[in-house]
Parts: sequence; structure tokens; C-alpha cells
Amino acid sequence: MHILPHLSVPRNASLVGFVAAACLIGLWTSLVPLLGADGSRLPGDLIDSRFIGYVLEHGWLWLTGHEAGFWSAPFYYPMTRTLALSDNMAGALPLYALVRSFSPTPEQAMVWFLVLCFGLNWSAAIMMARGFGASLGASVVAAYPVVGGMTIAAQAMHPQYLLLYPVLLAFWLLGRFLLAPDAGRAAMLALGATLLALTSYYYAVFFLLMAVVAAALQALSDRGRYGAGLRAFRFSPSSLATLAACLLLLACNYQPYFMESLETGPWPTAMTRGLSPSLAGLVAPPPGSFAWGWLEGLTRVGSEGHLFAGFFPLAGLACGCFLLWRRPDRQGALAGALAVAAAAVCVLFLDIWGTASPLRHVPGLAALRVTTRVTVVALPCFAVCLALCLDRVLRSFAPARRGLMLVALLGLVVTDQYVAPQAYPSHAWAPARERVTALAARVPADAAVIYVDPAVSMDDPGYWAVHVDAMLAAQRLGKATYNGYTSWLPPVLGLFYARDTCGSLDAWRNVAAALYRPGADRAALYADSAFLGRLQCPVDPAALEIPQGRHQGPLPAGERRADVRAVAAFDPGSRRLRVDAVVRNLGGSSLYGLGDFSHQGAVFLMAGVYDGQGRRTEVPLGRLEHAIGPGATLAQRGEAQLPPGLEPWRVEAFLVQAPDGAFSGPPERAAPVTVCVGCVQ
Repeated sequence: MHILPHLSVPRNASLVGFVAAACLIGLWTSLVPLLGADGSRLPGDLIDSRFIGYVLEHGWLWLTGHEAGFWSAPFYYPMTRTLALSDNMAGALPLYALVRSFSPTPEQAMVWFLVLCFGLNWSAAIMMARGFGASLGASVVAAYPVVGGMTIAAQAMHPQYLLLYPVLLAFWLLGRFLLAPDAGRAAMLALGATLLALTSYYYAVFFLLMAVVAAALQALSDRGRYGAGLRAFRFSPSSLATLAACLLLLACNYQPYFMESLETGPWPTAMTRGLSPSLAGLVAPPPGSFAWGWLEGLTRVGSEGHLFAGFFPLAGLACGCFLLWRRPDRQGALAGALAVAAAAVCVLFLDIWGTASPLRHVPGLAALRVTTRVTVVALPCFAVCLALCLDRVLRSFAPARRGLMLVALLGLVVTDQYVAPQAYPSHAWAPARERVTALAARVPADAAVIYVDPAVSMDDPGYWAVHVDAMLAAQRLGKATYNGYTSWLPPVLGLFYARDTCGSLDAWRNVAAALYRPGADRAALYADSAFLGRLQCPVDPAALEIPQGRHQGPLPAGERRADVRAVAAFDPGSRRLRVDAVVRNLGGSSLYGLGDFSHQGAVFLMAGVYDGQGRRTEVPLGRLEHAIGPGATLAQRGEAQLPPGLEPWRVEAFLVQAPDGAFSGPPERAAPVTVCVGCVQ
């Protein structure tokens, strides 16, 4: 294999000092703002960061025998497979277990865990560039934008995405395999890709797409050598066994995700589009950038949309195009193919495609929500090309000047990537731990399940922080909790999250039990619940009814009566009718907005619109957002577009239960709801 000549200057001692200086600068400018010089802080806010800590600690408790099951972490009780709602961090669990074994608290373990990840990121980035033939000095300069500076600042709100070493390791193993395919390298690539998939589903999908496109480009550009390599390739028994073991492990890991996706379905397009890479985001640096702060006012993007990574990664992409075009050697051509493939995959996820994105409807990819992460996975490919081209430039200088040039380049890349320390999102972990300690002290010792009422609306920044507090307190006490937090919400989660009523909480427990714990004894399932806060729910297991599950029959019969009070507003310009309704269930059976899973038996909020001549038109306003237990109350807003010619004079609100879950004509009232209507004119 042809290797680019390594630079001889700086010499060994100087080169070691150069590498150490680069790592220390990256540590001081990127990691210290997140963790503090004394390790007293953690990245992100009190929500996502602590949730990742909860997931890792759950894995540690499972490894040490303190938790019975890995997948069913005891939040969102009585739901199971809760870890399938987010990354389960299984690939990072061995590293966390290593530091947790000598750390007195989970927070201190998290600090050391991130320190080790930072070191592994640096080592893997340098090793990846060296694997393609770059010199050590050029590899260090090119690696800096990948593992420090703006990349770290942009991902700090989500600590799980600071684990870049599995991505870098996978790309290094991919390069080794494509340059010289053999059974041993295929087995190593399978192991590396499996580690990546177990660590981050997002990163694994993006890596797989880039690898496939790069391999195709490589095959098209060098058909003869590629075809000969494939014809000569043979799997050995050990490599086949390794591949089979990796596939089995991945199948076991993703089977719960697949099962959960059957219930949840793909992300709504409106939500995913707002979290997709945008053209504006490509020129939006993270807040606090020293060299590129002047770009902040030019575009407006969301918190996930700051994708500009500085000058050096863009230079790496340009170098990749050059290497693919000139093909100086096999390593350079492969690096160029990787860079171009990475850029192409990023383009495929841009929000310019809207709902017609080529990847939006591919099975399995519909679960991807925050696709801005694709740009992070592309950076290592750009870095390798930058390192190879830097070597070509540095060879034109006299040996005595190469060391000075490397130092100057390091200074430029640090300036390019520098972000003000106060711009890195982080929080002090000691006060956050004290919050959990104080909450845990309030939990009755005999309570098996707890629910902590946030006492604020969902729009309040502290709402989800209280839910994570409850999760951590329950974890510390070895209890379950109705509280929870994930970015991928279960389909019926809103049954109690948006409404702080006992009826809504009962509805959540009923539906979750029917879905995830069929046949469970209700008296044992709901016994010994403790409610902390303003929401005090008496628990009477004998009075709870389990509604239909996925494969069960229609809603149980029963008297259905409701009191519906509404206020209506009509905008003549847009012809939009808005109805704010308050529904109180006066019957002895719950009213379900979902019905069963085909929405049969769903209860709809309707508007009876009267014109000036007294003619009535019935307009559907949508299913009930949440189930309403007996005696419970639901406030809901519904909107509808009125047809031309219908001028509302009086509006009344009422409920119907549809047998087919859809309105193609006048609604059939198979199980009518008796209502008392409050009307407005």
C-alpha cells in the first residue's frame, strides 16, 4: 500500500510537544467550559443532559444486578420498552461502567466519562487521518475542528452526540477495508459499525449512507481493481462468525425499536422539517464564535440549526473534490470519495426537499427526527482530505520551515474554531443533585410508584426539568415513576402530560397497561402510588377500567354524558372558526379521543354552526386530545375552515363517537353522547 511520505520535521520531541499542545488547547477551550476546571459542571441544561445520565446509570444498575431489565427503565410507568424511545447508549456502557466503578456519584462518573470521551475522540481522529496516509502534524491540525471548538459548542446541549470516537473508528476501519479488502478487515469493520450502532442510531444511519455512496464512487472510478478485489475476496470461518454475531447483536438491539415504532409511527413532517439541515443553517455558527460571530445576525435558525463549522472543514470539502478529481493515489481518491459522499448525503437531508425528500419515506429513516446531526458525521471525511492536502502543501517548504508552518496552521485553526467559554451550555451538577436529594426525601418509604406534579405549564422551561428530577429520585430510591422525558414520545403520552387531572392520569395508566402489560393484576399494578405536589389522585384499582388494546374489541358500553361549554370566534378574512371548549365527563365511562388503534370508536369534538336562517351545519373539530375519565375535565381548542357561503350566526359545541374514525359525510352517531351545550353568538 502506498503511503504518503511522513514529514521529518518537527522531530520526535518537537512533534510530541506539538500534539500535546494541540490537545491541551482543545481541552482548555472546549472541554473546560463544559465541565469546569474543577469538574463541577456538566454539559447542557437540566433536561437532556441529566436524561442521558439517567440512561447510563440505568445501564450500570442493570449490569450490577440492581435492575431486573435493561429495556424497561422504570419511568413512564406502567409502560415497558422505555429505552426504545431514545438512544439506549449501550455502546458507551462499558466505558461508563469503567468510570462508575470508582466514582462515588453518577454525576462525578459522568464528568470522567466525558473526559475519557474527549481523549478517545482526539486519538480516533488522528488515527483516522493517519490511516489514510497523512502525517501526524497535518492530522492534528485537521482533527481539531472535528473534536473541538464549534462542533463541541453546537452539540453540547446533547452530550450523547459528543461521543465521536465510534464514528471516527468506523470510518478508519471502512478505509482500511476499501483500500485492501480481506476477511479480517471485514470482520473489524463489522465490529466497528456495531459499536457505532449501539452508541448512536443517528450517527450509525448517516455513516451507513455515506459508506454506501463512497463505496459506489470508488467502484465507478476504479472498476478494474475493485472488481478484481471483490472476486478475490473470501470470508474465513472466523470472519463469518464475527459478522453473524454482529448481526445478531444488532437485531436484538433494534427489535425493541422496531416494536415501538409500530405504535408510534414516523415523526410528523412539520416537526422533522424544522429539525432538518437548512441552507441558512450552513452559514450559521454557534453563538459566541470569535471569528465568525458576524454571521450570527445574517440568518435566523433554531437551537439545532447552527451548522457552520468554520473555514477549515469547508477547505476540507474543497480538498475532497480536488482529490477525487485528480486521484493522486488510491488513499487520496478514497478520501475524496468519502468527502463527496458525505456532502451528497447532507444535501439529501436538506429541508429544501420538504416532504418530497428522497430519504423521507425510506423504511426506518422516518424515525430520524434531528437530521442536523448528519453534518457532524460528515466532518471526519472533510478532515482526512484536508490533512492529505496540507501534506502536499507542506512538502513544498524547506524542512526547517515545516514546523513553523504547522504551528501557524494550528494557531489559525484554533482562531477559526474558538467559541467564547460563556457560550458553552452547561450547569453545575451539585445544586442539581441537591434538588433530587430534597425530592427523594419527600417520597414515602412504602410508595412503589411516584408522580411529581411539575406545577407549571408545559411551556415553562422548568416543566421537563421536574420530570427528570422525579426520574432521578425514583432511580435513586429503586422505585418507578409515572413521570418521564424522551424526545420520542409514546403515542398516548399526552393523556396526562398536558392535563394535570386525575382522570387523565388514570387514562394513561389504563392505556399503557393495556398496551404493555396485558393481563396484569390491576390491584398490584397501581398499588402504593405516591403523588407529590398539587395533584392528589386517590387510587381505587377496583374502579379503574382497562380500555381496548391493540388487538381488543370496541369500547365498552356505558352511559356517556358530558357537559360542554364553548366560546367561538370567527375570522371573516381567513374563514377560520376557532372554538375553545371545556368538556366535563358526567358519565360513568371514560371518553377516549384515540378509540382503538384504527381510531374506531373515537370521540370527536364537533361544532354545530347556524347561519342567519337557522340552518345548521355540523363541522368536525378533531378527536379529543386526551381521554377524559369519569368526572374529569378537558380544555381543548379546535379549529376548522368554513366553506364559502356559510356565515356563522350561532355556534354550539357537542361530542360524537364515530364508528369508523373518519367523517366522509354526516357523522354517524353509533354511540351518541348526551350533552349540555353552552352556546355563544
